[in-house]
Amino acid sequence: KKKLNPELPRVERILDVPEAERVCPTDGTRLEHFADDVSEQLAFRPAQAEVIRTIVKKYACPCCKGYIKSQPVPPSILPKSNASASVLAQIATAKFVDGLPLYRQEKQWDRLGVSISRGTMAGWMITLGTESVVPVINLLNDQLLAEPVIHCDETPLQVLKSDKAPSAPHWMWVRAAGSPGRRIVLFDYDAS
Repeated sequence: KKKLNPELPRVERILDVPEAERVCPTDGTRLEHFADDVSEQLAFRPAQAEVIRTIVKKYACPCCKGYIKSQPVPPSILPKSNASASVLAQIATAKFVDGLPLYRQEKQWDRLGVSISRGTMAGWMITLGTESVVPVINLLNDQLLAEPVIHCDETPLQVLKSDKAPSAPHWMWVRAAGSPGRRIVLFDYDAS
């Protein structure tokens, strides 16, 4: 059978003979440890949701009552949203890497005791794609254009909600470049 990934964290469960039973029943000699039998099983810890409460302590001068001091709040990917970077990464990975639609993710979050509508998740993904990750995409595009060879593919696709007729083609371009360990793949869409 295939070996388990050595980089996965290990939790040891040690089964040891009680101290009182480490005696030979034949002659009463104290038993000595000579070997360990080790077996491994892959375990899964189900996902869980938690709330991160950020508490900003504020201090004021008791004399002048005009000077207030506090630490700045860490920046958020989506300001004024209750979604952390880890939640956004989970939703984006499930949708765009694993192909899991938002209506199924909505049910998964419900099982964790969290109510996030698919409309809210869709809004988050649109905001991420149109605002938050644009600087990263621009950097990737610059690196891709610096490569000596770029692979491109132009594919027509059907888009149901568009200014054009549903049967009219829209276009998707895929550009890829880079070595296997540092592959850059960018998608571009246009209705014309």
